[in-house]
Amino acid sequence: MTFGELATEYLERHAKLKKRSWREDERILRVDLLPRWRKRSAAEIDRRDVAEILDGIMDRGSPIMANRTKALVSKIFNFGIARGLVDHNPSLGVPQPALPRERSNRICLV
Repeated sequence: MTFGELATEYLERHAKLKKRSWREDERILRVDLLPRWRKRSAAEIDRRDVAEILDGIMDRGSPIMANRTKALVSKIFNFGIARGLVDHNPSLGVPQPALPRERSNRICLV
């Protein structure tokens, strides 16, 4: 199974049915993941591949998008594992690219 096929299966059988934000998943796939991985065997994608994608996103100054992309890669591969489509999740062991921003607890009185 190619990554493109796995991603399509994830979008159709999980994201579109269970996530209001499925269009964001589709956009991340279209912009960052499918151009590089569409025709690659999902089983051949490894941690180094994931790290390279995330490094590229960080290099363009998008740390939060890098975090979201890592989360999506993990979700797609976990979906594939649960359905017996792949045997491993290459995002495991890859550190989160950016520290999450802390939310301000300030109250704005207007």
